[in-house]
Amino acid sequence: MAQKQDRERLLKKGLFTGLEAARLIIGHHVEQDHDRPGFLSDREISYIKSRLTSQSAAEYNRWIDTYRIIDRTLQEAHVLALEIILGLTQASRELDRYFVEYLLEVISGVHVMEEAWKKPGFSSAEAVHQAVHTNLRSQLRNYLGLKSIMESVSDMLGVDFAEDLREWYSQIEQQVGLYNNLIRRDTPYARDMPKLRKLRIDTLTPSASSLRYFRERIALGLGAGWQEAAKELVAIPDEEEEQEEVTSGQEA
Repeated sequence: MAQKQDRERLLKKGLFTGLEAARLIIGHHVEQDHDRPGFLSDREISYIKSRLTSQSAAEYNRWIDTYRIIDRTLQEAHVLALEIILGLTQASRELDRYFVEYLLEVISGVHVMEEAWKKPGFSSAEAVHQAVHTNLRSQLRNYLGLKSIMESVSDMLGVDFAEDLREWYSQIEQQVGLYNNLIRRDTPYARDMPKLRKLRIDTLTPSASSLRYFRERIALGLGAGWQEAAKELVAIPDEEEEQEEVTSGQEA
């Protein structure tokens, strides 16, 4: 994003548009939110606000309202990312426990697996595996919907609101890698164990419902007109495409 580079050029202007003022001031605050030094002084912020017409001030205030909405939305996104990581961690522990008990039973010939783990028709490992692939894929698609909308707003204003989202998603990818390494057991004793598919997230796309939800949330600040711009920036699949993707995703 170029708001730092825009600083000198824009500060020389006689008047500011609401978008220009928001780009500078919000961009400054986003830097501070990330424990980095901002690039505006209090005097410069006051100057920018004083050089707004009534129409520009209204546009600026809409962006400030949107910034507050974005801040709350990012807090929710952080909670969701932590829930996804926790879900993967717990699933990994469950599977690891199952594998250890299974191998001990095979090697020693002594029954050590808990009866509660045994499900009619399929193994506990497969049950855990299916829960991970169903629940976490749904959560991840909602996360990607939020991320897509934040990237669209970032492009409109010229301020990067998706920095933390990318970092949290990188942490999710690392945890998925650990989970996939766990289920790829390759020992002579594991040949009769359930063959579990890796969790593929590289082909996931945002869910239509999450795209609509977060697009409408941003509209609370920017107004309904933003949604038309958002449609051009983020393609929202129709319900038929959505159902087809969910069905095919369950096989991945």
